[in-house]
Amino acid sequence: MQIRVDTVKSTPCCVKETTHAAAWDMSSSYLDFTGSIILECAVSKADDVVTINADVGYTEKITCARCLREIDRPGKKTYTLYVNSPDPAAVIDVNALVREELLLEYPLKTLCSQACKGICNGCGRNLNTEACVCAKP
Repeated sequence: MQIRVDTVKSTPCCVKETTHAAAWDMSSSYLDFTGSIILECAVSKADDVVTINADVGYTEKITCARCLREIDRPGKKTYTLYVNSPDPAAVIDVNALVREELLLEYPLKTLCSQACKGICNGCGRNLNTEACVCAKP
């Protein structure tokens, strides 16, 4: 989503855009957004400051750090962004700003649930779905 500063008014204007996750380059060894990213923004300007209230919805494919199960998990985040832009001919790339916020707050470890029991170190069974078969001392 590109916003030209000279088109932004003092009263908030709502803009909505749906983009495929591949266009945002949100795929790596630990991060994978799938499907569509829905970005809804209310944009306004006061003096040289553009305020962007952004709601972003997405689906992420995660691999649990404990049990290694892959799941698709929907997500929704809200951000308030302030851009100082004295140049009225400037263009603000909202996608890049929101993408950066998503990446900065993405957790280092993702879990399928807080109650995940993980994988047994001895027998390798997923303790969420199977009982451990290790010999007890």
